[in-house]
Amino acid sequence: MNKVSKKHHYLPRKYLKWFSDNNNLFYIYDKEKDIIFQQYPDSFFFKNNLNTFEINWAEKDFLENLYTNTENLFWPSYEKIINSTPKEYINWLDKLNLYLFLLFLFWRLPFNEKIVENFVDIAFKKWEKLDFFSIVGKNWETWVFENEIIWKIKWLKDFKKILKILLPFYPFHKIKDWSISPLNWKFLYTQDNTSWYITSDNPIITNKENYNNLDSLLEDILFPISWKILLVWTKVKDNAIFSWRTIIDYNVAMIHNANRFVACHNKDLLLAMIDVYKNDKFHNKEHIIIPELFNSIK
Repeated sequence: MNKVSKKHHYLPRKYLKWFSDNNNLFYIYDKEKDIIFQQYPDSFFFKNNLNTFEINWAEKDFLENLYTNTENLFWPSYEKIINSTPKEYINWLDKLNLYLFLLFLFWRLPFNEKIVENFVDIAFKKWEKLDFFSIVGKNWETWVFENEIIWKIKWLKDFKKILKILLPFYPFHKIKDWSISPLNWKFLYTQDNTSWYITSDNPIITNKENYNNLDSLLEDILFPISWKILLVWTKVKDNAIFSWRTIIDYNVAMIHNANRFVACHNKDLLLAMIDVYKNDKFHNKEHIIIPELFNSIK
């Protein structure tokens, strides 16, 4: 009998390795305790039983296996982008796989669990945002929302874990022009090929406060592909200039956006960014860190 896995990463280990040093280590900043320590990617950014599902009082890890199998489909494209240069054209299929990766990543982050809760009530309802999936009986009849079994399923303590697997497919069913957005992506490469970008336990920086609009969920975002490449998914002028100040502003925003933990391969860089963040915090500028970052690149 296969042993059920317990340690479930919400940031994939293959992703985290691109923020570690030559010894496969990175420095972690704990915002809550205000300390820095070293750690291996395999040993961090996980939560025990995050994707464990209980069936008939037995624990199952099929959701974790599903995430792993899905990630394996994305990685060839992801590594292509990581190894790309500013002069290379990134094809649409690779962008599509990155789009899928971001959708799955967003919904599996523990930080976003409260957002998932907002959609439990409308699951399986006809003419609602989430009516693109349903449950059918053994004779292929669709079970209606009022069905007693539907209610039992919805209020299972692990139902939200199932919903997190379904929500990434929303754009492909409900947004007519979903394929246009990735065409407008910009990738910012560090000019000296040095590793300047950091990441965190909440790595998708977005310039919005309301996540209930699924149609624009991943618009106006910044996401670190690696320590050398930053995805910019917002309106950017073709002649926009991204200076050292932009990199600093991004890193400070990432620290601010983090729920608790920030990761960086370089301790000196991390300490410098923490000092800037603490200075902004001291001067009560936390509320403008992210808006000013997006204004600076538009």
